[in-house]
Amino acid sequence: MSIKWKPMLTSMPYVLIVLLAKLLLHYLGQPGFLEFSDLGIVYTGGVFLLGFNLAGAMADYKESERIPGELAAIFETMEDSLKQAARLKPDLDLTRCRTLHAATLNAIIGWLYRKEAKPAVFEDVASAIEVAYALDKAGTPAIAGRYVSELHNIRKCITRMGVISRTGALASGFAFLQFLTATIITLLLLSKFRHPVSEAILVSFVSLIYIYMLRLIKDIDDPFEYNPDGKPRSCAEVELFPILEYQQRLHARIAAVVPTPKAPPSSGESPTGAHASSKDVSSDPHGDHAALASAANQANTTAAASSVATSSTHENHPQTPHASSGSDGGTHSRSPESSHSGHA
Repeated sequence: MSIKWKPMLTSMPYVLIVLLAKLLLHYLGQPGFLEFSDLGIVYTGGVFLLGFNLAGAMADYKESERIPGELAAIFETMEDSLKQAARLKPDLDLTRCRTLHAATLNAIIGWLYRKEAKPAVFEDVASAIEVAYALDKAGTPAIAGRYVSELHNIRKCITRMGVISRTGALASGFAFLQFLTATIITLLLLSKFRHPVSEAILVSFVSLIYIYMLRLIKDIDDPFEYNPDGKPRSCAEVELFPILEYQQRLHARIAAVVPTPKAPPSSGESPTGAHASSKDVSSDPHGDHAALASAANQANTTAAASSVATSSTHENHPQTPHASSGSDGGTHSRSPESSHSGHA
């Protein structure tokens, strides 16, 4: 059953009771003694009173429709302030601030779903001052002041929703409407009609109008009646999708924050075989020691090969004098032949 037809379908049993009572009186020989046309002024006055009470209930209802959108805008503006503070002060823990921010929003939604009492939701809103403390500590007092100011607007919205939900548009006017509805139904039972078909149609139609409108006004009077599972109790409840959609966006942004991965450990050797610098090695004390050992072995092999090549050159050219001198002016070494002749 579509929820928009629920008030109509739940009103039909009362209409059937009135119709059956009228048919029973007609069957018992009491078709009525009042002319239906003579009671037109009474029905007209009832319609005027219906419009008066409906206008008062709709005024609060239209205001209630704006509150979820205003709350969503306030919360998103507060989150923008957090992002601004994080840009100015990178040391601010933006994820923690967003988590506290989301906890306040979740508390308000839980209160609307009858999961939390009103005093508890005000305590949750008051605990959001921790975010302002974090902003002030990070060095952004102006943004912290704006955040506290928006908390004031949130309290105003919650208080207004509570007042609309707990009070009627005009209790005395609604009481008189109930009395007038009962009077009109009684007059319908005492009225006589020219034809049984017109009798059934007029009794059913007039009683349906008054019973349905009476129930509709009472339903509109509290536009925040939700079940704990989030489903509205009737079709006259204010839609909460602006708050719920922002809640999804906020949770998605919190979940999307991934810690920055650390740099991979240095391998100790470049792809061309060069050794890693001392800075790279010291920054990773648990580096790839096997790569460093391989590079050292390669260097030792190259040095050994160079030594063998040098000794081979000396054997092939024994008469060539080979002298080496230090850069600090040390003694020169002589060839073996010249040294032998000197001893002779």
